[in-house]
Amino acid sequence: MTAEIAEIYLDDPAYQNAILHLQNGEWSTGLNELDQLVTSYPLSHQLRTLRQEMKLRAQIDEDERVDRTMEVRHKRKVWGARILISAVVIGLLAWGINYYSSWIGQQMLLTRQSLENEVRVMEYAVKFRDAQDLLQVGRFTEAKALFGEISAKDPEYPGLAPAIEQADRMIGLDAKYQEALTKVNLGEMSAALDILQAIEAEEPFYKDVSNRIAEIKGQFFLEDMLAQAEKAYQAQDWMKAASGYETLRGLNPSFQSEVVEEHLFDSYMNVAVATLSEDTQSLEALSQAETYFRKALALRPQDPVIKLERDQARQSFKDRLVSSYIDAAQAAIAEKPDSLDALTKADEYYFKALELLPNNTEAQRQRNLAHLFIEAQMDFDKNRMDLVIEKLEGVISEEPAYAAGTARQTLYEAYISRGDAGLLSGNFDNALSDFQRAAVLAEEGQNAKIRVFQAQIRIAESLGSLLRYEDAVLLYRTAIDTADFSEADLNARPELVTKLRQADGYVQARSYRTAYRLYRDQARKLSFIFPKVTYVVVTGDYLTLIASHYNTTVGAILQANNLSTGQKITAGQQLEIPVQP
Repeated sequence: MTAEIAEIYLDDPAYQNAILHLQNGEWSTGLNELDQLVTSYPLSHQLRTLRQEMKLRAQIDEDERVDRTMEVRHKRKVWGARILISAVVIGLLAWGINYYSSWIGQQMLLTRQSLENEVRVMEYAVKFRDAQDLLQVGRFTEAKALFGEISAKDPEYPGLAPAIEQADRMIGLDAKYQEALTKVNLGEMSAALDILQAIEAEEPFYKDVSNRIAEIKGQFFLEDMLAQAEKAYQAQDWMKAASGYETLRGLNPSFQSEVVEEHLFDSYMNVAVATLSEDTQSLEALSQAETYFRKALALRPQDPVIKLERDQARQSFKDRLVSSYIDAAQAAIAEKPDSLDALTKADEYYFKALELLPNNTEAQRQRNLAHLFIEAQMDFDKNRMDLVIEKLEGVISEEPAYAAGTARQTLYEAYISRGDAGLLSGNFDNALSDFQRAAVLAEEGQNAKIRVFQAQIRIAESLGSLLRYEDAVLLYRTAIDTADFSEADLNARPELVTKLRQADGYVQARSYRTAYRLYRDQARKLSFIFPKVTYVVVTGDYLTLIASHYNTTVGAILQANNLSTGQKITAGQQLEIPVQP
């Protein structure tokens, strides 16, 4: 009941007005109305609390208002002081400006004059430096013009007088230099040289004077060399002339190029012809002639008429040089047809000829024969008999007596050697075929009793190995008869004669197998019956060469000297050579 009475004030219009006045900041009116409500509702504790709170807020609001008023007053005082100070300062400034205006004007005038002087000094310095740069690059007239502009405004400018003097001196030197160039273009080399040397004496490093002087002196040197070469040319001293013209072309290819090239060509060709005429045998002389010919060949003129003339001269000499190479090759072979050194030299001659004329079939054929023969000898030393036979069959099919018969001798020895290998390996048919071919080769030569005898006893041995004993013993008898051993030589070996007579007896009794064995055992001993000569090996000798010279066989030589197959012979070595009776 008490609480309800206490809250009735909330509905009282006076409370509503009091709250409204308080919210609007009307503290005095609001508090009076609250006081009246407290009187009307003395039991409302909340109303009294509200009145105390509103009084506190009214006091705070009043304090804030007072503070703001004080702050406004303070700001007004501060601004007033500032305005006063500003007015004083402005007054002082006006007084100072008025007082010092004339002094400032004087100082500004002095500053402007100083700046103008500095600008002028900088302008002169820039012009002076530009003029010096123009002097450095050889633009003397322009440099002097700039020095003149400086002199017109400041005749006493530091360094100006020596600079103008230098410009005048360089202008004078340039005039002399241009005069020298004009004389060079006119061909007045001596006068130009005098001027340039005078310039160099005055200014050692002026432009390219040193180079110009060197060029003119070089021109004099070239002219002197040309005169010497021409003198040798007129005297037909072709070697000296060629050397002089060569030197000229090396020093300066464009100097008198037409004259130099024409006379150089003639000199080359004449040297080549002279060399060829003096010596057509030595490789050195022919190579020298070819060297000059190739030098002449390298000179190729542009003029069609001159080119045609030179081509005709070259072709004529080329044909002659090729013939000389071929003649030299044939001469080398003719002198020592079975010498490996001679054949090697001939091969080189043919090679040179074919370099110049690749389509020369005879030179190509001869070179191929020499190649095959030389290679066959190397194969023979290495016991490669198949290759020897293949190569030398081709050689003797072209020239049966090639290398003075040594090609046929070597081929014969290759067949004998390969046949012996066939006998040892049991390949009797092939061995027989090889021995038969060896016999044919032996019979094609002259004075070939030893070769024929050796081939026949090998054939007989092959026939016996094939069980053809009757044919074998008949061939043994034929071989012994053909060898034509003397009775004295046979009687000197009674045991051998006895064995042969026993074999003959078995033949009469038609016991061919036993007769074959006796003949076979004694046949190879018969090689010792041939007479012998002593021979001293010289450089370049080889076994088939010696066998060919003495109409004997390599096998007979090896047997007589207890040498093994493939053993080398050396210069100075003594050999016993079985020869025909």
